[in-house]
Amino acid sequence: MLLLCNFVKVQTTYEEPLDTSRSYMIVPNHTSQIDIITLTVKLPLFFNFMAKAELERVPLFGIWFRTIDIAVDRKDARKAALSYRKALNWIDQGNSMVIFPEGTISNQVPKLIKFKDGPFRMAIEKQIPLLPITIIGNWEVLPDQGVFEGRPGFVSQFVHKPIETKGLTLDDIEQLKEQVFNVINHKLQAHGY
Repeated sequence: MLLLCNFVKVQTTYEEPLDTSRSYMIVPNHTSQIDIITLTVKLPLFFNFMAKAELERVPLFGIWFRTIDIAVDRKDARKAALSYRKALNWIDQGNSMVIFPEGTISNQVPKLIKFKDGPFRMAIEKQIPLLPITIIGNWEVLPDQGVFEGRPGFVSQFVHKPIETKGLTLDDIEQLKEQVFNVINHKLQAHGY
């Protein structure tokens, strides 16, 4: 409804057909608060988000977020560790997980910032594939500038080929981070960003 009422059109393109019977660690770039909505309505998988605890305080959205997603209190290491274990348990139940590897929306959108280890560590621990997604246009439809100033527009999501983690160890985290960063960055560059 939010997308329809605001005249936002979302197109999702797949590099190859997606096996919807598998669990994935979904790792998209993060450019706008609307990223969560566009992923939710256009990705044909059952997944949960792991995101900052501040989202629990957003009116109406916070109720939905607390019910089906995992909040991470980045200021409390003990609570963050509990959230991490909860996410691993949900993956064990066959769910996919969305974690924005940048950890936040940067002030230099759409340019990527350094990726954090969390989603890559989790994917390796559970031996599930990473699913990179490049989101293009969300920052123009709903810029993240502290105020709610949306506008009609077109959003494109490109679902890349999954990257397998079977047989990888935690020593491979840096290489995986670089691989996913390059995949998303190349798609952004191909669109002039």
